[in-house]
Amino acid sequence: MSELQARASALAPRRARDGSQEVLPRGPLRRWGGFFLCILLVCAFVFLVAPAIQRLGAIEAVHANTRDHGIDATGLIYSETKEFSDADGYIRDAMKY
Repeated sequence: MSELQARASALAPRRARDGSQEVLPRGPLRRWGGFFLCILLVCAFVFLVAPAIQRLGAIEAVHANTRDHGIDATGLIYSETKEFSDADGYIRDAMKY
């Protein structure tokens, strides 16, 4: 594909949903827009969705129980086997007694 054909295809008209033709930009502005949209979606998940999930019934009970008993739950997040084993044992014991 020649350079001229590549430029022509980048600016080729595309059909919109209503049937009209429009030129959609494919330059750096669109790529940066996509990047910032992804960053916005990640932030929305971290600060809105994840805390909302944490407040759901069963998950909230486990979270409150873990916090109230002072259990270090970092072993549940990280892949260190010993910490996971300790945290798992503490949580199981706290839920039983």
